[in-house]
This record gives sequence, C-alpha cells and structure tokens, in this order.
Amino acid sequence: MPLCAAPHAAAVTTRGINVPARRCLGRLGSGARSHATPRVSHRASGSREHSSTVISRGGFINARLAVAPAVGLRARRPLAPLPAAADALGGAPSAPSSTASPATKLYPNLDLDFVPAMTPAEWARGFALAVFTGALHAAFVANLVTQRLTAGSSPWYVTVAPTLAVAVLTFAIHRYLALEEKEQSRLISETAAADPDSLFTNVDDVTVHYKLRRPKKGPPRVVVSCCHGFGANTYSWERCAMSPLAEALGAAVVAHDSPGFGLTARPTDLSKYLPKTNGAISRAMLDVASVAYQSMEQRTVPQSPFPKPRRVVMGHSMGGIAAAVAAGAGDVDDVVLVAPALIPPRLGVKPNLNPNPKPVSLMTALCGALGRFSTAVAVYALAPFLKLFLRKIVRSATFWRRGLSKAVGRRCAPVFFTDMSWADGYRRPSCVKGWDDGMVRVVLAAATAGVNDVWAAESAKVAAAIRKESPATCDALEDMSTDAAATLEALRCSGARVLIVHGDEDAIVPLENSRRLADALGPEAQLVVMRGCGHMPHEEDPDVFVEAVKSFVGEWNPRPTVRAKKP
Repeated sequence: MPLCAAPHAAAVTTRGINVPARRCLGRLGSGARSHATPRVSHRASGSREHSSTVISRGGFINARLAVAPAVGLRARRPLAPLPAAADALGGAPSAPSSTASPATKLYPNLDLDFVPAMTPAEWARGFALAVFTGALHAAFVANLVTQRLTAGSSPWYVTVAPTLAVAVLTFAIHRYLALEEKEQSRLISETAAADPDSLFTNVDDVTVHYKLRRPKKGPPRVVVSCCHGFGANTYSWERCAMSPLAEALGAAVVAHDSPGFGLTARPTDLSKYLPKTNGAISRAMLDVASVAYQSMEQRTVPQSPFPKPRRVVMGHSMGGIAAAVAAGAGDVDDVVLVAPALIPPRLGVKPNLNPNPKPVSLMTALCGALGRFSTAVAVYALAPFLKLFLRKIVRSATFWRRGLSKAVGRRCAPVFFTDMSWADGYRRPSCVKGWDDGMVRVVLAAATAGVNDVWAAESAKVAAAIRKESPATCDALEDMSTDAAATLEALRCSGARVLIVHGDEDAIVPLENSRRLADALGPEAQLVVMRGCGHMPHEEDPDVFVEAVKSFVGEWNPRPTVRAKKP
C-alpha cells in the first residue's frame, strides 16, 4: 500500500472507457479498500494529439486487470557478505513482501547514524598544533605587521586577531581530518554492504549491482529494466514497485544501480558515467532478466520453445535519459518514463544525426576548445569543495528527509519525518568506500562529456580544424549521446511505444516538460498524470503506478510462440 494514500474517490481520464477506481485507506499494510465509478473525459495537449490520462491518488485505470498485492517496507535481517561476482544469469527468487513499522531499522548491519568523536589525545594534539602555528605566525608574520600598526597607533586586538584566526583554522583542519579518518575507516566494500538478494554482474568493464524480481508462476512474458534517478539507487524501485510490477505484468523486473550510485563500482573512466553507458547497462539487464528463469540447457538451445518476452525499459528522472538512450538503440518494445529529466528541444532545433560531420573552421574549433577547457578547469578546481559538501549532506538523515519531503506531493511529505527507513534506503551508499568520489565523477562527466583528458581531446579537434579534416566519427557519435534532440529522434525512430508518468505536484521537473515531451514524441506517446503526487509517483502511490503501467503494457498483442525446429 502507498504510505500516503488518501481516502477519496478517483477521477480518471482515459480512452473513453468507464473504469472503476479504488481508494487506498490507512497507512502501510492496510487492506481496506472501496470501489467507486469515476468520471471520464478526454484531454489533448499541444498541436499533436496523444493519449493523456489523469489519475487521482488511489485510482485504478483498468478493471480487467488483477489487483497487485500490497508491498511495504521490508525488515532486513543481518546481511551476509557476498562474493565479488554473483551468478548474474541464475537470478534470485522474489523477496517475500512483508509489512514493517516505521521504526524498523532497514539495514541493521550498517551504522548509518555513526557520529565520530575525537579522543583526548587528539584534542591535545590539536591544541598543541594550534599553539605552535599561532606562535609561528606571531613570530614571523605578525611581527612585521605589528611594526606598521604600532606606528599608526592601532589597537592591540587588530594585531592579535590574525594570529588567533590562524590558530583556530589549524585546530579546525586537524579536527576535520581526525573525524574524517574515522569516517573513512568504517566504510566497507559494495559486496559487504549488499543485501541477501543482491546480484552483481560485469557490463562494459563495470561491476553492476542489481536486484531481480520474478513472477511466482511460469516464465515471464515481459522483462523490465528499471533506471533510478540522480542520488537514488535500486531502493527507489525495490521499495514498493518491483514486486508488484513482477506480479501484475508476469514479468522479470530488474533494477540496477547506475555508475556512481548505490553499490555499483565507481571506475575512474568518466565515460562510464554518461547516459549512454547507463543505457547499455539497462539493455544488458534486459538480457539478464530474459534468461534468469531458464535452465542451463534452455540457454544453450538456439531456439527456445518459450516465446520471446516483451522488452520494457523504465527510467525515473535522470534515469529517464538512460531509458530513452537504451530504447533508441533498438530492440525495446515499450518505454516508461517517470517524471523524466529529458528536456525536449525547442521548435526548429534539429538533431545532430550526421556521423560524418563537415570540417569546422579554425576559429570555431578554438572557441569551442577554450570554452570546454575552461569549464573543465573550473569543475576540477571545485571538485574538492564539492566532495566536502557531499560528505556533509549525504551522511545526514535530516538532509534526506527534508529533501525527499520536498520532492514528493504534499500528502506524502509528513511521512518522511515518521518513517526513518525511507531516507535510510537513499543514504545507504554513504557506507561504501569511494561513494563520494563516484558522485563527484558523475558531475565531472556531465561537465566534460565523459572525457578524462580534455586538453588532449580539444587539441586533437583544433589540429583537425587546422588540417581542414572532419572530426573523428567516434567524437561525433559521442556528442550524439548527450544531444537531447538526437536522443528523442532515435527514440521516435525505434518504434518503441512510450508511456510518460508524471505527478501534478512535481516541484523538480515541471509537468509541462512532460507535456512538451509527449508532443515531441508524437501521437504514439501516452501521458499519465497522477494527481497529488510529486517527483516520485512510483514510490508515492505504487498501486496506481503499477496499474497505469499494466494497462499500457497490456495493450500489446503477445508475440507468437517460437518453437524449436526438429532436427
């Protein structure tokens, strides 16, 4: 059950079909339900017509489909360490759903509220360092200043203040280093912080952590790969969406941690943090889910007697960009974008789809190189300060509770101050070694387009302009991966159906962005607006979200069964 479902009738807008609505009563684990018949109307936005659905909190969109079981927060037992790489194709059984009180500790083996403290010896050492540096400043620096100030009859505290400031700064630096050393010493590896149902696999030289949920009966008819948003991890989908999706769709549902977040490895190569890499991981997760239920014999048969499952990718917020990139590469049937941070281009902006661009002038190459290099220098210079800032806020439960409460709708916001586990699910990666480096690299990759050596890359482009040669094909394709217009054009040409789900109280990505995105994608794109939800509708009201996805995916006709040919 959603934590913040409200007991009021649902108003549903769909394709002219009167459908019943369900009201969700109570808090987590409540089974009370009631039914009502909503009003139905049609909506269209923009110049192009596309299907638009508006669902109020607790409303169901299709009466033909079975109701998904309520799934709440799971009370986790102490976690056993896992091997560095689990069997990626063996899958994992669906975790049993259970209810938990808001006071239940989500990760009993992790000390998320660790507060380091200085020992008496460290206090004494810091005081001694402060006195020593203050004395050095007074002897070698302040003496020169004092002579000038004495001649001007300045008050004594003007000469003493700089020395005291140096001593205080020295003690503050010593204190920070001592406490941070304790923080770093408690960090553990990704496998040690993993859950019993965590799995790891290698994709494009990156060790990826993921969770897998399968239907209880039979092989899956659908495989779903879920991408989370910025700052989140698999918990965003695992919390109350993965298991209901698996049962409602008869699907194998996979959610992975994007590079830089969660328990996925944090490589030094900045190109691994781009949406195209996350999209490649999402596609690999579809393959993992497709064979997770098969035996080793079935995996080796060229033509399996089972029908090929339908391939669906989902992306929330920043993960919506990765989902769009994954679908644009082809062989994806459906795309579900949840409050996507994919900004459609302005009218008249054409995508850069030319893999063989024309040579650019020397002046254009120099200006572009100067701009990109200056940006890279500024970002690298600010990286240490960004790391200090991230260490301060990410470890704080108060930051997550307040931040997430502003990201959700008004009805869900109070839950974050009573249910501590929701915030804990987001800040678990702060117990993993290198978590701060990973988040900084995500920012660096966004600023440098994933190029580690910006100087070398820009020098090569300038040299190509001097020789009047075209930029390398790989560079052009790399630019396409970050071009919104090119991403949308590839998604539109892929033939995949698109469902956009957005909350009408989203304060991070405006609802109007999804309306423009639906218009840009054409009449095949469907838009579902969930009333009373903010930026995380799949977490705020999972029942309604699952039913919307189920209705969308249920419109397709199953593919014919492909049977193995007799020898």
